[in-house]
Amino acid sequence: MLDNKKLRETESRVKGYVRDGIFTSGCRPEDVDFFMTNSADSLTTAKLLFDVSVNQDLQKTTGYLKFKGFLWVINSAYYSMFYAARALLEKSGVKIKSEMSIHLLTPWFTIST
Repeated sequence: MLDNKKLRETESRVKGYVRDGIFTSGCRPEDVDFFMTNSADSLTTAKLLFDVSVNQDLQKTTGYLKFKGFLWVINSAYYSMFYAARALLEKSGVKIKSEMSIHLLTPWFTIST
């Protein structure tokens, strides 16, 4: 949970992003679908990488003996959450337009809504 100081900082940043046109409004269903599809695909990838990392039979079947893809399990899981957050923002009518990192901006707006 965010303390009051962090919450005020987040609100201030988001208001500045809205003022500067980084966050705009408008919802396109195809954008929501795009992000939800990417979220599901990323989660499936994370599960597959995890399963191959812990299952020796799968490692033998695929030819990847002693495969350890845990770093990429985490990476894929992160992207699943990121895409789900983007879908939520899009569904809520929030578009992010920026040269700044979308990965930096998405959590700030998601926290404040």
